Amino acid sequence: SPDVCRRAEKNLPEVICGDIEEIDLPFDEGYFDCLILADILEHLRTPLSTLKKLRKYLSDSGVVVASIPNVRYHGIINMLVEGHWKYEDHGILDKTHLRFFTRKEIESLFAEAGFEITGITANIDPAYNSLSDPLSGEISFGRVSLSGLSPEELRDLFVFQYLLKAEKTGVEVLRLNDAVKTAIGAGNPAGAKKELEEYLVLHPADTDVLFRYAEVCCKLGLVDKAGETLEKILIFEPDREDALELKRIVEKACKE
Repeated sequence: SPDVCRRAEKNLPEVICGDIEEIDLPFDEGYFDCLILADILEHLRTPLSTLKKLRKYLSDSGVVVASIPNVRYHGIINMLVEGHWKYEDHGILDKTHLRFFTRKEIESLFAEAGFEITGITANIDPAYNSLSDPLSGEISFGRVSLSGLSPEELRDLFVFQYLLKAEKTGVEVLRLNDAVKTAIGAGNPAGAKKELEEYLVLHPADTDVLFRYAEVCCKLGLVDKAGETLEKILIFEPDREDALELKRIVEKACKE
């Protein structure tokens, strides 16, 4: 609102007052290192379109920090069972909220918008800490009884709000490539190998990184390891030319 903008102008060097879903921002692509969406997305008509729009203004090393209410909270479920959906002046059912999210929908929203969630935590109802056995997989509240829940699912029922950090999808690979390039440029292929191995623990089927790993193993003279890695790649991409060529080089080295 104009009133909020006037108050913000007293403390900030620049304030733009407008509807983020409608206005064009006067910034270059990659201008921001951090975008803070504190209880914002649930107020938007099209949060997906807005996230996609904002993505171009975030630098490749930048992050989005967001907080989003959890509509799967047990109090909301109990309210529905009792036949109600009461909007309030604040909270999960704030009367100004247009969209509602569970954790899974939050993850889907950010993935579809081109972001990878790299950290997530939550504001939890203190009642969760009073549960006699949070690992039981069972819970009752009001007239609702649930069973067969994983510990994570049970905990999710007590989350008021999720707090997350996200980066542009693919940024992790860019950072890895920079680290590998730096290590090799410094004459440290063993350091490059370590960087690649750490990444592959979490992304074992990334064939492009597997190929880089095979190349580094060749530099280190680890032809057996390079050959094993190339075989993995060719299972998924049997006609991949660079992998086939490197495999021929490795096989020739083994014969020699």
